[in-house]
Amino acid sequence: MTEINIGTMPAPDSAPLYIAQRKGYFKDEGLNVKMTLFKDALKRDAAVSSGKLDGTVTDLVMYTSYIKGNTGWKLGTSLTGKFGIVSANKNIDSFSDLRGKTLGMMSNSVINYYLDENLNNNGMTLADVTEKSIPDIPTRLQMIAQHKIDATVVPEPFLTMASSKGLNVFGVSNPKKFSATALAFNRKISNNTKLQAKFYKAYNRAVKDLNNGDDGTYRMVLSKDLSLPKEVSKNIDMPEYQYAKKVNLNTFNNVLKFTKENKIFTEKINPENYIMNVPVKNNAKG
Repeated sequence: MTEINIGTMPAPDSAPLYIAQRKGYFKDEGLNVKMTLFKDALKRDAAVSSGKLDGTVTDLVMYTSYIKGNTGWKLGTSLTGKFGIVSANKNIDSFSDLRGKTLGMMSNSVINYYLDENLNNNGMTLADVTEKSIPDIPTRLQMIAQHKIDATVVPEPFLTMASSKGLNVFGVSNPKKFSATALAFNRKISNNTKLQAKFYKAYNRAVKDLNNGDDGTYRMVLSKDLSLPKEVSKNIDMPEYQYAKKVNLNTFNNVLKFTKENKIFTEKINPENYIMNVPVKNNAKG
């Protein structure tokens, strides 16, 4: 058995990893995959820096910090994650309604990139809104409910939480068109194509199960493995999960442009050198 340590976050895009683990798909491939759930992204990134993880669920903006220092970390498969806008103001239900409004945000993060992309698509820029730095998502949702800020950007499962509380949810991203989360791997995996193929074969079996309607296992994973509240695990819509696939080069280029403009990551790199091919066919039999 080859041992692989993976960091995950409490969001539905980590679900296929736990399905593959629970059903023994990784073991079928000779892999002993251990997962560590991080509820704090800073602690996850500290584990990456200290060499405790072989791979992790991350986003493309945060991943740029892994490039510094020639660490050998590269982007693996895209994941199935959603982002959207939340507001308590019934008159705010489209991106055009955000002009001049105050948004609770987390500085230099993927949600800023998501907002930037969608504002640009609607003839605006980040300069057309007022950003208020509020890193903690539950605090942002509380301030929305109290009308202390006009809107915020959150990922799932917080979109479902917000909706259950009667808040406005709109502009939800389509994972097939906007994929900003991914698995990233260290040299141990990024330099080993055979190991990657085994990992993705197990991953794709889990995706196939989910897309064939394995609702019971999905809800259990959300509640027990990802520690999501029962009301969220029960009510959240199960997305159509994507099979393992290479991160879109155009998307990564857009992220690099964003991180440069916002002085998050300014090094000149060849982005193709940081995106791994996915050495399996785009199906469960891969």
